[in-house]
Amino acid sequence: MNFIKDFRQIAKFLWISTQPIQIRRDFLEAYHLGLPVEQCCPEEINPKILLKIIEDLEKVQKSGIQAIDYLDPLYPRQLKEIADPPLVLFFAGNLATYDFEQPAWGIVGARKASVKGVNLAQQIALLLASRRQKVVSGLAIGIDASAHLGALSSGQPACTLAVLGNGLPNIYPATNHNLAKKIIQNEGLICSQFYPLSNAYPANFLNRNRLIAGFVDNLLVIEASEQSGSRVTARYALEQGKNLYVVPGDISNMNYRGSNQLLKQGAEIITCIEDFEDLVPDLNPRPKILFTVTQELIYQAIKSSNLISVSDLMAKVLQEGIAHEIFYQDLIWLENQGKIKTLPGELVQVS
Repeated sequence: MNFIKDFRQIAKFLWISTQPIQIRRDFLEAYHLGLPVEQCCPEEINPKILLKIIEDLEKVQKSGIQAIDYLDPLYPRQLKEIADPPLVLFFAGNLATYDFEQPAWGIVGARKASVKGVNLAQQIALLLASRRQKVVSGLAIGIDASAHLGALSSGQPACTLAVLGNGLPNIYPATNHNLAKKIIQNEGLICSQFYPLSNAYPANFLNRNRLIAGFVDNLLVIEASEQSGSRVTARYALEQGKNLYVVPGDISNMNYRGSNQLLKQGAEIITCIEDFEDLVPDLNPRPKILFTVTQELIYQAIKSSNLISVSDLMAKVLQEGIAHEIFYQDLIWLENQGKIKTLPGELVQVS
């Protein structure tokens, strides 16, 4: 049964109906049994509202967005196990080839994250994805975006899933539109439970966080303030029986107030990337050292120049939007890993 084909009729019931959610689930069951839509959904709808729905859905279909309902075989099993799962999900990307049964980690944290937090999120996501773990986050700026970028750096296909707080095909925040394209190009997915083209309202993000927790087996929190959405995601994860891990931080730093409280409440502590050696065994060890996006950028810039001064290298790399702090941090990391070497006169070259 082609759900999107008859979506005009279904939408007027699923989004406009004032009936309780169980009645709407009964409607889906009747629809999948092959009963006429008119029998499943008898209530009258305002023609102007229905026309708006039709116009919106036509735009969505042209954008290649896939819509699946709760009874569709492609509906993720994990979300069926949470309380009140969404009746309809929208996806950008190739839904049929994405493996929801592969182990998954959620990585969430502050939007205004520190340089250390951003870099840590990239490093951990890179390690997880390289070990065949999905990385799930919310595509927000800060920790979320860094987690997606780190996963993409692994080169693994279909390695990350982004869950939005607004309706597809729009991307929020718009600054991460290119990141969303990269996720889809890498066979990952962008998911939303919200009506197509709907705006990103504050309350949406709390519902979005519930899905992030639902999609994963483990949740990692990096830099969460006391009233942050990350703490809400952590609460959902615990309610759903997921494993919760938290990176601790300075007690005087507002970005760690929520993180440290989660640790006091019993979350598992993560103090270094090496902690993941036992949590996520490397079933496919690789001899080469994996780079984050910024480390790869710096390394390739040095390699292409053969011999370059640190100042010229920095000027070249900063054009790509890399922060000064990350540049120096990753330059030192590359030297410590033996990938580059420094020469007199503040020159660098590959080893």
